Formats: sequence, structure tokens, C-alpha cells
Amino acid sequence: MKSESNLQTSAVYAEPSEVFNMEAALANIPGLPTIGAVVTGQVVQKLKSSFLISIGQKSDCIVFDAEENELVLGETYQFVVEDETDEEGILILSRRKVASRLAKQAAEEAREAAWSSVLSAQRNDQIIQANVHIDPAVFIAQSKKTGFVGGFNVLAAGQLKSFIPRRELIVHGDLQSFAGKTIPVKVLTADRRTGEIVLSHAKAIEQMQAERFASVKLGEVLDGTVVHVLESGEGALVDVGGELTGLVYRTEVAGDRNANPKNVLTVGDKVRVKVTEVNANRRSISLSIRQAAQEAYLVNVHENDMVTGVVARFESYGTFVCLGGCIDGLLHNVDAKVDGGGRRERLVVNQEVRVRVLKIDRERQVDRIHISLSRKGVSD
Repeated sequence: MKSESNLQTSAVYAEPSEVFNMEAALANIPGLPTIGAVVTGQVVQKLKSSFLISIGQKSDCIVFDAEENELVLGETYQFVVEDETDEEGILILSRRKVASRLAKQAAEEAREAAWSSVLSAQRNDQIIQANVHIDPAVFIAQSKKTGFVGGFNVLAAGQLKSFIPRRELIVHGDLQSFAGKTIPVKVLTADRRTGEIVLSHAKAIEQMQAERFASVKLGEVLDGTVVHVLESGEGALVDVGGELTGLVYRTEVAGDRNANPKNVLTVGDKVRVKVTEVNANRRSISLSIRQAAQEAYLVNVHENDMVTGVVARFESYGTFVCLGGCIDGLLHNVDAKVDGGGRRERLVVNQEVRVRVLKIDRERQVDRIHISLSRKGVSD
């Protein structure tokens, strides 16, 4: 009796690890694929009017011979679960619908990824890209919440139909310039339930400009693109990246300070510019093509070098010689070439001359570079 009591006690206080967990075991049994699912299966037998397919589960699967007549025994293919034959759970598969089903799945996954991107951008106040997919000149009324608002449709994150109100656009020139382009936007509203997405192009541009402006330094040389030449002839606007544009004044568009911007610049031109002013209050910058060219020229020019220049103009104290087509050096009267009788040589405007660089003096101001020249002992 004592031993029986001990056995009963042992059964009651068995370790949990020794107890079979039926619920957990059932959870690990894979369920049958649903209708419309894409499965991978091996052709295992040719029946009278169909093929028997193994998909690695207990359920039998068949593909009718009428639909599939090129299957090879032992080969593995992808199939779509099309239907069940009866209560026995035999699955009917199809190969013809695999391509369309995979394309549909890919589209659904891409749409889910797009929604994830849009919602994340709204949550984290980030910039995303949107594709303008209709003629922007055709304005529509869209928002149910705010009433009739002019604007046009875009595809947010490449997938989701969205709306940009006109007030949320920054337009340079014609609205047609947006057609077919990808533009930066910020998400104002995104309702997954209704599918409504409202975007702002203006706020994205403002953020990009602020970030780019913070990185610009006085005196640095940048690559830019001419985006507008002022009709007044007073200068041109150059985009230096990050949607930040700076003004190149008329006197800074070329080595010749008297050049007309409309004669030397065209929209779309790639130019090198030097930052000559940074105004934090207005968040604006001034640029110079002329001074950027000077910086490039002076990289390979040093004191005591012999260089070729063109006589630009005369002053009472000396002659200015243009070097590299962008910077004037001063040939003082005392450094001019003289003949045996002590007479100074006569030069004329636009005459090409050889000179020696005596000194290159950079003042603290960004746009001040003084070059002293000499003709003494120089042979042309």
C-alpha cells in the first residue's frame, strides 16, 4: 500500500516538462494553403486526366491534364491553389495563374510598403518623393474635409494616389514644369481608413533650403545650375543644391564686369560660383561666377611666375592687365619696361603681353585679390 501511495503522489507532482502540451503541438502543424495562395510542388504521378502534385503536406493536390500538358515527372513548379474538389480536402492547382497572382502579390506588397513609408514620414516629419502623374494644368477639387481646393494629383512613394493643394506648391515659372517629374513632399495628412493623403511641396522645399543654407560657408566655391536670368539684366539665379538659389549680380557673371547676363548665361548652364555673402536674416546668399573663375586660375599661378595677359585699361599710376580672362593685375608705372633712353613702352588696350607676377595679395574681404605685375626683364 505504501508503494501504491508513493506512485500516486509521484503522478500528481510530475514535472511540467513531462506533461504533453496538445495545444502547442497543434499550433506547430502547418495549415492547408488557402485558395489563391501560391505554393511550390513536385510532380509525383501522372493520373488518367491529371497530375498528382506533392506540396509537402498530407493533403493531395492535382493539376488537370486539360490545363497542364507540359509537366515533367519529378520536376518542381509553382502553382496557385484554385479550389477544393470535395470534403476530403483535395486541392486543385493551376500553373496558368501563377504569373498574374505573383504580380498581384507584388503590387499588394508594394502598396503596403508605400503606406508604411507615408505613415512613417508623417510620424517622423520626414521628406518623401512623389510622382506627378497628371497634367498639372488641370486643377481639381479634392478634399472633403477642407472643401474645394485647387491642386493636382501625385503618386506618393510611387504607389498611392495623393493630393497637393495649390497653396502647398512652390512653382518656378509654368505649372507644366511639374508634369512627369518626381518632387519632394511632406505628408500633411494620411488616413489609411479613407485612403486620403494630402501632401505639401512647399514645406519640403522650405526644410531642404534651411538644411542647405546651414551648410553654406562664406568664400567656398560650389557647383550650380542657372535656373533664371533676370529680364532686367541685373543678374541671374543659380541653384547650388538642396533647392537653395543665390543671386549672381550683373558684375559677377563673367570676368568682364560689364558683360550682360543675358548674353553670357542660359537657363540650364552648369557654373562654378563663389559664395560672397551669407545673410542669415533673409536666409539668402550672393554668388560670383567671376570670383570662382579667379580661384580656379590662381590655383596654378604663383609669385615670380611668367604669365600672359591682355591690356585692359590705363590709370595714371599704371596699367591693368587681365589675366585668365577673369582677374586684373596692376602693372605699376615703375615696373613698366623702358628702353635705353628711359622711355616707357607704349601699350594699347587688348594688346597681349607677357608679365611677371610680383605679388598676390588677398585681403580679408572675400572679393579682394590684388596682383602686382612687372614687365622689367620680360621678353615677349
